[in-house]
Amino acid sequence: MQFNTLSTKLRRGERCWPAEFALRLAGITALGACLALARLLIRQVEQPATPADFALGLCVVACLWAGLAFVVAGPELFHVLPRPFP
Repeated sequence: MQFNTLSTKLRRGERCWPAEFALRLAGITALGACLALARLLIRQVEQPATPADFALGLCVVACLWAGLAFVVAGPELFHVLPRPFP
């Protein structure tokens, strides 16, 4: 299946099993990355947080939101909605 055909189906809101599988797999991968990063972040140290720790926390939150969006919504994220105003 070509990319143009796939993107057209996603915009129209048609079901496309390869796209659903790929996007949900990407979501599961992002959630796995979130878990791995969170385990790195949550450790017992007796020093204040560094800027790298804050950046790692931001990556954890970004992976969590992206993973949940891809797992829950899947290809519906790319559905084109009509604009309310012209």
